[in-house]
Amino acid sequence: MKQTTAKENIMALPDRCYSVLQMDGSLIMILAGENCYRPVAEEFAYAKRSQYCLKNNEELADKLNEILGVTRKQREAMDNGSMFGWEVPGANVENL
Repeated sequence: MKQTTAKENIMALPDRCYSVLQMDGSLIMILAGENCYRPVAEEFAYAKRSQYCLKNNEELADKLNEILGVTRKQREAMDNGSMFGWEVPGANVENL
């Protein structure tokens, strides 16, 4: 596993991505370098799910990330960084 600094991990990631809060399935936004997530208004999520004919927020997060050019591994790294710290091996895409 490659060990990198938080700064190196953050610099290798997009500025933001969308994900889903595991405890309730709500749509969230993660900003690179922040040790938290930002809830996305359910009205926005509902409108976008309707616009793209999607069934749930997981599909919506995938679609929004696709539009932003964010890969699944980048999303996973950002999930890990926001929860466990940006210096952990899981926040480095090369380790996923």
